[in-house]
Amino acid sequence: MHTCSHKIGNAKYTWNVHHLWELVKDIEPIPMSMDQFDHTFEWQMWGDEPLSPRILLDHYTQTVECDLHYPIIITLNAWNKVDHIYDGFHRLVKAKYKEHEKIMVRVIQEEILTQKGNYLEKIEYPCAVCDCNPCDCDWGSYT
Repeated sequence: MHTCSHKIGNAKYTWNVHHLWELVKDIEPIPMSMDQFDHTFEWQMWGDEPLSPRILLDHYTQTVECDLHYPIIITLNAWNKVDHIYDGFHRLVKAKYKEHEKIMVRVIQEEILTQKGNYLEKIEYPCAVCDCNPCDCDWGSYT
């Protein structure tokens, strides 16, 4: 099973990527400027392990062989900037390497991703301010 994980608020969620595709199938793909992704090329994306030649070769192969006809799945933050890439980072790297000006994306809302039944696992973390767990602080738009 192909999965991805991301921290939202004080919880780390894990999704089945095939289920993500089901969730976005009715979301119209839109072109997005590659400039919108400049900051994402600094992210640690493929695990916490050091990048060995074997791991590099695996990601290189996936990047070369990926199909840019499939949109990538992303979320946007409150400032309409790319917040996370849930599926498609190899496609993004390929598009950057080939100097594409745009890439097709499907933008999903975090509210959909965090609905019960849409994720495989949710791990709650204590609040960094008061240590409540799960966090019930009302931080409004600051979270």
